[in-house]
Amino acid sequence: MPQKNYLYSKITIALLFGLPSLSLASPIACQISPLAQYITQDQQKNKAELYASSDDGYLTPTEGEIIGNAQVFLGDDELMSEGFHLDRINNVVTSTGKNVIYATPTAVLEGKEGVHYIDQSETIFKQASYYIKGLSPIQGRATRIDHKELQQNTLLQDATYSTCAVDNEIWKVKSRDLEIDHTAGRAIAKNATLDIIGLPILYTPYISFPIDNKRHSGLLTPEISISKSDGFELFLPYYFNLAPNMDAILAPGFIEKRGAAVKGNFRYLNKWQELELSGLLLFNDKLYDNKNRWFYKFDQKFNFNKNLTGNLLYQDISDDSFQEDVNDQSGLLRELTLDREAVLNYRTPNWVAKIRFQEFVVTDPKIIQYSPYGRAPQLLFHGSWDLKGFDVGLDAEFSHFFSKDNDNLKQKPIKSANRIDIMPYISYRLGNPWSFFETTARFRYTHYNLNYRDNEGEGKETSITRALPILSARTGLVLEKELALTHLFGGGDFIQTIEPELFYLYAPYRKQSNIPIFDTSPTSLNFFNLFSYNAFYGADRQSNANQVTMALTTRLFHSKTGAERFVFSLGQTRYFDPPRIQIGSDLEHSDLKKSALNARVEVTIIPGLKVDSNMQWSPTDKRISNATLNLKYNPESRKIFNINYRYNRWGENNKSDYIDTSGFWQLDQKWAVAGRYNYSITESKMIESLIGVEYKDCCVATRVGARYFRNNVTDTEKQWKVYLEFELDSIGSVGQNNQKLWADNISGFTVPKVRRY
Repeated sequence: MPQKNYLYSKITIALLFGLPSLSLASPIACQISPLAQYITQDQQKNKAELYASSDDGYLTPTEGEIIGNAQVFLGDDELMSEGFHLDRINNVVTSTGKNVIYATPTAVLEGKEGVHYIDQSETIFKQASYYIKGLSPIQGRATRIDHKELQQNTLLQDATYSTCAVDNEIWKVKSRDLEIDHTAGRAIAKNATLDIIGLPILYTPYISFPIDNKRHSGLLTPEISISKSDGFELFLPYYFNLAPNMDAILAPGFIEKRGAAVKGNFRYLNKWQELELSGLLLFNDKLYDNKNRWFYKFDQKFNFNKNLTGNLLYQDISDDSFQEDVNDQSGLLRELTLDREAVLNYRTPNWVAKIRFQEFVVTDPKIIQYSPYGRAPQLLFHGSWDLKGFDVGLDAEFSHFFSKDNDNLKQKPIKSANRIDIMPYISYRLGNPWSFFETTARFRYTHYNLNYRDNEGEGKETSITRALPILSARTGLVLEKELALTHLFGGGDFIQTIEPELFYLYAPYRKQSNIPIFDTSPTSLNFFNLFSYNAFYGADRQSNANQVTMALTTRLFHSKTGAERFVFSLGQTRYFDPPRIQIGSDLEHSDLKKSALNARVEVTIIPGLKVDSNMQWSPTDKRISNATLNLKYNPESRKIFNINYRYNRWGENNKSDYIDTSGFWQLDQKWAVAGRYNYSITESKMIESLIGVEYKDCCVATRVGARYFRNNVTDTEKQWKVYLEFELDSIGSVGQNNQKLWADNISGFTVPKVRRY
């Protein structure tokens, strides 16, 4: 049967209802339609030849008919019916059985009647049901489907579509007329109704939506939340697809207790830059003397070439209380300062240079009471070269510090200052698989020019210089032993290492009480910082040292996989000359002979269950001064449980204890729970708690999240907020993005990367 005159059809049913896949999580595998059983295999067969089979039939020059279990094969596509009539004069194929099925690798169509016009490449089905395979399978019905292949256009009458199971549609959309433009990737539904559990809840005379994964302008799903401070909140975002590399979102909204608001963002991208502008404007805030309040952020990244990159960040808020009052809508997430900076970086294989202009906006004067210093400019350089086995390098910085006047913040006595910090170094390392020895010599030169405020600098130095050598040597061994374990860690062959280390550091004392603090803080207390040449971050303090650090580490590896199952490290520094440098004034005398005893341990008890802990024991106070304990259980991607404990003791009466538990757990294919509880044991005060519940099946998901929190640890009043989200698979979600809320609060939880528009 020549293919040229008979059944040549490219019915692309998969594009009929290619609705935007807006779901945020991979759908549960389910069979929503019995038509799914007819999906054919995608074998990339050639459609140049047509094959047919039947129990009986005939063929003449003008017509033909195949009868009984009739099947027509065209490539991977298949037509099935009790019979087909072939009009060879007009090139028309008509089904003669009670039902006709058209099956492809991506879709199945079943109808009472089916006609295919070969010359026009047009196919018409009446009283049809359809099933479309995909990330979110779709099924529905239509009284008539008219697909015009050449025009890439499909018309449906009295159509429905849903991702729920047939005859069990929790939701479905019904439309009197639905037109799909496959070229434009758009569908237009007229006289459309959204039914939930059989009840019509939303009617629209006209709606347009995308049918592919391309970006299209249009309404996004509303954002809804309820809170103690703001009441009911509703924002209606509209997405503008301005160009392939440019888009924007504008979302007018209403906050019940405050008033009308609008927020949005603009994005632009090309091969050498990436720009984003976002902001929020709250009109006549009823809880803030009817004043307009706002926030905006301009963030631009540059990638001029492989060596030269940069960043421009500028952001501001209308008042100091804005971040506390409206943080969920602005996206500030309770940041204490907003960074403003302009940065250029130049990188080569041997050196990196940076110029930065930076200042900070304080968002919470209750926590940060002094005006912070900005840096404009700050010049940074780091270089390292290999010269016949010697590592020769230079770290250098020039910073101009300034402090702006602010009526809400206290002012430091120094108004501005210049700082130059230069540190050349040379290092040499010897090593083999079982040992190493490394020695380093540095020289640090730091100079300040200080400009005091009026009447603040009388009798004080305006020019300060600090210079000193820093010498260090580090050596260690790596000894291995094979072990055969019977029960521990599941048993098997392991390798244990013993790694002793010695680190000597020398830096003479230089007076630093007269040097102000601009951007320097003590390093965190942990095992790794025992091997640092400075006990401070930043150039305003350089610790004196004449000390040796002794450390021992043991590890346990699985012989075959190399997986590390156990690590234990213990280290302590002995002082020949006690440290005298601190953030405040230098110590005149100290009897300190040794540092805190630092220990860390990491244990992978079973795959997915890991415990790590750090601890410092003070030989002076004869007690634990600092400790952390972290437990993480993550047996599967959607099963996470965390416990984090922080313990601190400093001075005679200063202490803090925090415990933070969080988790997300998929109970079964439909139900999941999320939660967090952050509690200050010292202050007997809850800092933040979160509870969330998710129900998700093949076609619908409901997520409810509730937060109970303080804006900062000093607040006596607690706030609450409820986030609601209803997701109709393949249509979109209404409400707040609860999965992002969980990702912000639960370590290890990630939001699936599925575009929402």
